[in-house]
Amino acid sequence: MLALLICILASTVISLIFEGFQRFGVRNLPAIVVNYFVCVICGSLFQGEWVLDERILSAPWLGLAFVLGFFFIGGFNLNAACVQRAGVAVTSVVQRTSLLISVGFAVAYYHEQLDLSQVIGIALGLLAVVLAVRFEDSPAPSKTELQAESGAYTKSLPLWVLPLAVFLVAGAIESLLMVAQRSYGAEADVSFSISLFLWAGILGLIINLVRRPASGVARFTGRDLVGGIVLGIPNFFSIHLILVALGDGLSAAVVFPVLSVATIVLSTLAAMLLFSERLSPKQWAGVGVAVVSIALITGLLFG
Repeated sequence: MLALLICILASTVISLIFEGFQRFGVRNLPAIVVNYFVCVICGSLFQGEWVLDERILSAPWLGLAFVLGFFFIGGFNLNAACVQRAGVAVTSVVQRTSLLISVGFAVAYYHEQLDLSQVIGIALGLLAVVLAVRFEDSPAPSKTELQAESGAYTKSLPLWVLPLAVFLVAGAIESLLMVAQRSYGAEADVSFSISLFLWAGILGLIINLVRRPASGVARFTGRDLVGGIVLGIPNFFSIHLILVALGDGLSAAVVFPVLSVATIVLSTLAAMLLFSERLSPKQWAGVGVAVVSIALITGLLFG
């Protein structure tokens, strides 16, 4: 449970860092690329040795790490495009409700059991996410910035396609992390996390070098580098500790709902304290529903 708690804190810090990106003019894609390479360094320091050597080429999870790295950077670009078309709040909601995919995968593929209180808790968790997300006055990056980061305009697509794609990719990432832990014991092998971050960073770097930047704008600025460094440390732990939490015996039906609900609620409360954002009655209701949801999922109520 300690790993899950730290993972929730790291994920909350990441949300606040992205809020800071908007306020301090840090561009998402360049900072994300830097962040992935910082994750590689952070993971190596955590392990106490440089693990990127020829042994990785024969690791049984190598292909899965590549697939996850692709989903990481691809998912980011989908998120940027979704924000452009559907807005920040809708994108946040569909990202968090992806727990339906990961929990469904755990039940269908790994035969995890859900009792009635957990089912009710997950349903309340989804409601809490919708209530806690601010739909009005959500700040959004400029159209020019989003076009540069998502790679192209997406006006030709129906409005529902991008949120659906974000939902599916987020669920796929969570499900593949589950496979990594269950099939390869990835929580005990930091080199798995390092490898997927490295591959995501390489793909992101290629995208950033290939795309045409706005006239007079550098591909990487000093602010982008600093933002990426700040983001990379909590990002490494947010992913690696999901694997550790799953390896500690917690079921996916507990890990992913609690992580999603707790992160969005803590991020909402932290934004109120740090950025002087005011919570609406709907958001306060979301916080209350989230507390009940987590208690039901973890068995603190009726457990």
